[in-house]
Order: sequence, then structure tokens, then C-alpha cells
Amino acid sequence: MKRHLGFGSVIGGVALVMMVSQAAQAASTQITDVQLKQTNGGVQVVLQTKDGDRPQVFTVSRGNALIADIINTELKLSAGNGFLKNDPAPGISSVSVTQLDGNSVRVEVSGSSAAPTGQVSQDSGLITLNVGGAASAAASPSLPLPNQSAPNQIAQNQPPPSLPGAPGFPTGQSVPPTQPRAIAPP
Repeated sequence: MKRHLGFGSVIGGVALVMMVSQAAQAASTQITDVQLKQTNGGVQVVLQTKDGDRPQVFTVSRGNALIADIINTELKLSAGNGFLKNDPAPGISSVSVTQLDGNSVRVEVSGSSAAPTGQVSQDSGLITLNVGGAASAAASPSLPLPNQSAPNQIAQNQPPPSLPGAPGFPTGQSVPPTQPRAIAPP
């Protein structure tokens, strides 16, 4: 009798695992439309999701490309299995949206000479990747210029002040800017 109960619990456990895995597959987000909108410094890649879902998005720069992987998603476009637009904006050579594997979609924005910069936002069933071309990112200053009218300001052509006598701070050299925190791909 104990064998019969043990066998029944194994079958029940297998059935439960199968139902959970089917529910997980059915719960993936569907991307139903891709639109490109040209902006002043680049493009917006707008992805429409079915039912307003908000999947996780991971971005990374690799070579001359900005890559956004959207996990737990399926590409269900009416126009085919993917999206490709060449030369959508200055500094951007192509934008592609493809099914990476059975559970992930990849958005790849390739820059003409360097990786573009981008920011992801999600709202009302839309995943928006705001991308600036590499040329526009290099042209805009990253630090504000000093106020020339204020007293004791450093002139633009002079090196920043150093900390005399402080170990590890060479005189007359500036500290390089910090990089944003890296995000690991899935």
C-alpha cells in the first residue's frame, strides 16, 4: 500500500511540473509592433506589447552596437519574423529586432563609427529605447563649463588643481571620468 501512495505522488508531482511549465510558456510577453521615430539626436525604437506587459530589458554595448535583450518575450509581428531598418538617422547605421531564442527578443542598434548611447523606458504597453547616435553623444559636452564671471574660477585651458603632497594624486593631471556601471547580459 505504501508503494501505491508513493507512485501516485510521483505522478501528481510530474503533472504539477508540466502545468507550471505550460503556464510559464503561456505567460511570455508578445511584441506585436515595432516603430521607429527619428529624434534630434537619433531614433526612438518603440515596441508595442500585447496586454500592456512590462518585461525585463538588459542593455549592453558591444563593439559598434547597443544591444537590448528583452527576456520572457516573443516576437509576433504582422509583417514577418523580424524588423530591419538601415540608416534611420545620422550616426546610426541600422536597427534590427529579432527573436534571439524561444524566450528572448534582441534589439540591436548599430552605430556608424561607435556604439550609440541609449535609455530604456516602459509605459502603457510600450517599451521605448531612446537612442542617440555616437556623433551626437561626442558633440554634446558631458561636463558644464565653468562660470567665467565668478571669482576664483579656473580658466578652460588650465589644468585642474591638484592636491599637493597627497599620495596617488600626481600634480597637474586630471582624474578620468567614471564609466556607468556594467549590466551583465542574461
